[in-house]
Amino acid sequence: SSRLAPPSRLRPRRKPSAAPPAMFAQRAAMRSAAGLLRMTPPCSGAGAGFAAARAFASKVTFVKKIYADGSTCQKCDFVWKQIEKDGLTDRIDRTVVADERDMSSEGIVLAKRHKVQRAPFFVGNEEGGKGE
Repeated sequence: SSRLAPPSRLRPRRKPSAAPPAMFAQRAAMRSAAGLLRMTPPCSGAGAGFAAARAFASKVTFVKKIYADGSTCQKCDFVWKQIEKDGLTDRIDRTVVADERDMSSEGIVLAKRHKVQRAPFFVGNEEGGKGE
């Protein structure tokens, strides 16, 4: 006699529900932030070539947004909390605000310069090189 599986095993598996688009954006922001912040700084000596290939930026600026109504961007707050949780705050040299109420704020200027339309974002540059 053949043994049948219990009815619970015969039901087709349900596909997991799709994550909201905002969650994907948060994950993508964290992946880019973590990758940028975990890069090793350039060094000299025998391993300099390898370390220099891994080094991305010696100065990192975190740009977060403030909306026109004065409220802070939730995704920006989430990313910053994740950076703190991961112990990467010492890798951020500056935090700049893109204030929608002031189109000449430093964050808005950086966003236009780098053609970025969403916040938060990171700007990395080489120390002693051309400014951000």
